[in-house]
Amino acid sequence: MPTVSRLVLTRGIMRSLRSRWRNSRQLSNSWILPATARALSERGRLKASADGKSPGFPIPVFGGPHADTPIIGEAGHALGKLLTTMPISAVLDLGEMRKAEQARLVADVLDHLFTVNRDPLWLVLEEADAFAPQQPMSDMTRVLGEVDRIARHGRNFGFRLISMTQRPAKLNKDVLTQLSTLIALGITSPQDRDAITAWVDGNADRDKARDVYDSLAQLKVGEGWIWAPDHNLLILLCHFP
Repeated sequence: MPTVSRLVLTRGIMRSLRSRWRNSRQLSNSWILPATARALSERGRLKASADGKSPGFPIPVFGGPHADTPIIGEAGHALGKLLTTMPISAVLDLGEMRKAEQARLVADVLDHLFTVNRDPLWLVLEEADAFAPQQPMSDMTRVLGEVDRIARHGRNFGFRLISMTQRPAKLNKDVLTQLSTLIALGITSPQDRDAITAWVDGNADRDKARDVYDSLAQLKVGEGWIWAPDHNLLILLCHFP
């Protein structure tokens, strides 16, 4: 997804946005979209970095301890509209939100993106098993449905889904089976290795799956396997930076 050229929020704008977002009982697109877009466009480049202080990528961060602007659970559709209206990449940090708020926000954002977006869009789910769990609780059932819909049908509408997890055994199997490329680094848990080898077995053969299973627990830091059947890329033991 293309990044915006010049975006920055000063402390004054951040305080103003934080106050408005938190104090509004009913957030409307008529306020959120123009106010946020105006704040972003007027102040140049937003910068995100690992420590939240030093210069980094020109990507706005919504939510979390290093937020350029805060988010709340009710803002999902407004945020989805912002992301489909302005040509920006963005990070949504949900770490400081309650689970019910996370579920509502993510489900609404993904619903809006799937309904409206028709441009190439990379969607990265970090700790993907939290968004698409094997056994979803009530609040996460709708989120799982939205992730599954994008995994199944998103490619028809420009979506490219990247699901990252340290616990592949906990990632919903319906979502896991839709993934077309696998990158597997070191994993010690037998259940997680079983999930990886089951995917390889379904897309390659049992001999290759066994090779992967036997090596996963012994891989060094930075070593991993890649398998991309759609691109005729064989399983290779790779060294990542």
